[in-house]
Amino acid sequence: MVIKSVVLYHGDCDGVIAAGLYIRHFLLDYFPGKIMLKYSHPWRLHEDLDRVSKSLKEGVEVVVLLDLAISLNTVELLKKLSKIKDLTIVVVDHHSSSAPIINALKEYYEGTMTRDI
Repeated sequence: MVIKSVVLYHGDCDGVIAAGLYIRHFLLDYFPGKIMLKYSHPWRLHEDLDRVSKSLKEGVEVVVLLDLAISLNTVELLKKLSKIKDLTIVVVDHHSSSAPIINALKEYYEGTMTRDI
């Protein structure tokens, strides 16, 4: 099995629903055999993302983080992942505590991306 997408999502109701909707609308071509699903929680996202990043193989096209209240300790991992050629990182989050971190990531990526984030 060749994994093309990794989806990390909050293991509560809105996170699970967000994962289902995201896959249905954006990753349906990869479902079910080419998606790695990993439920997580905001307090352990850093650990789960680190484990996932170490297991990424050639050919993974997109890493999606859904409803996980991004924290500062996750930023360095996301920056590291952003250096992988042809890998897209998607963050969808409704937590107000994530807003400053998301904005900092946008500023970081503006210098490295050729398209809007």
